[in-house]
Amino acid sequence: MPGAMTFDENLPEQCPPAECDCAELEKVYRMLKGSTPSDADWLSYLQEGKPCPARLDPCRWGSLSLQTCFPAIQKLAKLPNFRNATHAAILTLPATAGVHKTQGNHVDFWRDTAANLNDFVTAVKAVHNG
Repeated sequence: MPGAMTFDENLPEQCPPAECDCAELEKVYRMLKGSTPSDADWLSYLQEGKPCPARLDPCRWGSLSLQTCFPAIQKLAKLPNFRNATHAAILTLPATAGVHKTQGNHVDFWRDTAANLNDFVTAVKAVHNG
């Protein structure tokens, strides 16, 4: 992990994990609360102040959830927590923006505090919840 990165001070110890990748992430997706990305769209559940359920890893709770493909976003949009989401941001994140760990279509992303993710949005796509 690059030593020059700074992460959210509220992350648990040993977080982000040492085995994270710091390569560029190209064409990943993030569910949005509206048609235009805002700073609120780039907050983890930890940053939103939501308590971490006992069954979940607190380090992952502090990550930003991204998806590697649009069908994964469409599937996510059918879940109760995302039924009001209408759009998804498509991003290309440079290696300097943070570190990540990918499992299947899901990406846990820990952002460098200096990275403004709005700068890395390449497009916004409508999500149909039908």
